[in-house]
Amino acid sequence: PGVRVDATVLSVHLAGPWPMPIDAWASDIGEFPDTLREVGRTGGAGAVIVAGDFNATADMAAFRRLLDEGFGDAGMDAGAGLART
Repeated sequence: PGVRVDATVLSVHLAGPWPMPIDAWASDIGEFPDTLREVGRTGGAGAVIVAGDFNATADMAAFRRLLDEGFGDAGMDAGAGLART
């Protein structure tokens, strides 16, 4: 209700950093900012909403880099703290 432009919804489930080799997770999360920018460019004027499991917390430098680049964490913004996925 009240949304005047279409939104793009992106579902994500990055590889877990454990027990798998962390290289797959590091690659996934390292490529994700470019993926988000591409979706933003091609998705039109609406918001891009990303939901899913990043297999990461704010304790992980790669996830903090996403936040430092201007992407937001709705759970953090809402003050929800850590949540199980």
